[in-house]
Amino acid sequence: MTSLTPRNREILKWIQDFVGDENYFPTYRDIQKGFGFKSISPVQHHIKALIKAGLIEGNLKKARTLKLDEEQPD
Repeated sequence: MTSLTPRNREILKWIQDFVGDENYFPTYRDIQKGFGFKSISPVQHHIKALIKAGLIEGNLKKARTLKLDEEQPD
């Protein structure tokens, strides 16, 4: 498992809360707006890091395929 930056952890927590409230994974735009990023590029960077760490699963090349790894610790 790759070590996460504090920002990666913050984004993961935000995604977990979003999924808990909305019952679906947020879009890149949702995350962009949630963190005030000017583009989706930083979102893509953080999502790739979370996938590499095994905390998120899915296909980056297809829309709406990302999901939280159900075996991750709370």
